[in-house]
Amino acid sequence: RHSRDYSTKWPENAELLSAFYPEDDGYEIHVLGGARTATEIRGALPLNWVVYPFYGLPTRDFLHGLDVYVYYTNTAYVEAFGRAPLEAMAAGVPTILPSCFRDLFGEAAIYAEPDDVRREIDALMANPERYRTQVERAWEVLEDRFGHDAHLRRLAALGVRSKVGAH
Repeated sequence: RHSRDYSTKWPENAELLSAFYPEDDGYEIHVLGGARTATEIRGALPLNWVVYPFYGLPTRDFLHGLDVYVYYTNTAYVEAFGRAPLEAMAAGVPTILPSCFRDLFGEAAIYAEPDDVRREIDALMANPERYRTQVERAWEVLEDRFGHDAHLRRLAALGVRSKVGAH
């Protein structure tokens, strides 16, 4: 995951942290943005966590080093948009999110309850075709909802006309 290290940006208790970011063998959790809050919640970080400070490496390099992106915040927090998961999907990383993001991202992401996150990670990693399909689906949805033409459509709906292509 990558995010600023604010209490609102992390699940609120150790049980949820463990559900979303497994401590088991076979999982390596990478965090860009610091994990002071997670450390305070847990008491100590598991040995399978690799943590970089917020500007510890370029976001693009970080995302390209991941197999799956899992992003869950405090359940009381309302994410203003979801730029971090959008960046992960755009980078070609299958993304697992809470259902509160469904209206925004549609089929671009996989939505899972806490007890289902590991199963979703394992299913993606065990099935290269499913993995590839999810990446391609995300790219299609992101282009349709957030690409250049989508912005032009939104502006046109507000009465703003583009001069692109005008002579």
